[in-house]
Amino acid sequence: NTIQYRVTIADLKCDYLDLLLIHWPVAWENPTKAEDIANQTEFFFVDPATGGSKVVNIPIIDTWKAMEALVDEGLVKDIGVSNFTIEEVDSLLTQCRYKPVANQVEAHPALPQDALQSFCESKGIKLMAYCPLGLGMGTNMSEGLIYVPAFVKIATDNGFKSAAALCLQWSSQKGFICLCKSVTPSRIAENSKIPFGGLSEEVLKQLKAYGEANPLRVCNPVLRDTTAPFFA
Repeated sequence: NTIQYRVTIADLKCDYLDLLLIHWPVAWENPTKAEDIANQTEFFFVDPATGGSKVVNIPIIDTWKAMEALVDEGLVKDIGVSNFTIEEVDSLLTQCRYKPVANQVEAHPALPQDALQSFCESKGIKLMAYCPLGLGMGTNMSEGLIYVPAFVKIATDNGFKSAAALCLQWSSQKGFICLCKSVTPSRIAENSKIPFGGLSEEVLKQLKAYGEANPLRVCNPVLRDTTAPFFA
C-alpha cells in the first residue's frame, strides 16, 4: 500500500524509485513471528513441509493496480515484474493501464530464456538477467555453471579470461540487462571492461549446444500446482 511504500522510500532516503517490481507471480503471507522475520530467506520460500510461507489468493492484477497508483502519484517512474512466465505476462498485459517495462528472470547460457525473451521484446518489455553466472541461492559453488569443467573448457579454448567473462559477454550480446553482483573491487573492475557483444558465431554455436545438452536452473522453483511452474 501507499503508506508502506512511503516508509520504504523514506528508509532509502529518496523521494521516488526509478523501478519497482513484483518479485514473484504469486503472493504469500508476510512473516509475523520473530524467528521467521530473523530468518527470512527460509521463510519466504513456500515449502509447507518445512513450515515455509503460506500462499494467499491475491490476484496479480490487484497488486499491479496498486503499483500503477504509485506511478500516478509520481512515486515510481516505471514498474515491472520478476519471474513471470509468458502466460503471466500476457495475462497482465490484457488488464493493465501501464505495461511492465521489464521482467527480471534467471538467465545464463544454460538457461537462455529464448522464448520468454522473444515474447517480452515483442511487447516492448526488456529482460533483466539475474544469476548470470549460473550461481544462485542454494547452489554449491562447485555446481555453478562457471565451475563446470565442460563449460570452463569452452571459455579457455576460445581465449576468454574466465568462464564468468564469457557468461557476461553472452548476456550483453543477448540484449539482457545483466545483474552481476560482486563485492570484490578487482572483479568489479574486470566486469566493467567486458565487451558488449562481439561473440563469434562459433562460440555462440558452442554455447547453444552446451545449454541444450546441460540445462541448469540454479534458483530452483517449487510447484504451486501440477501445471504452473512457480516462476519463469
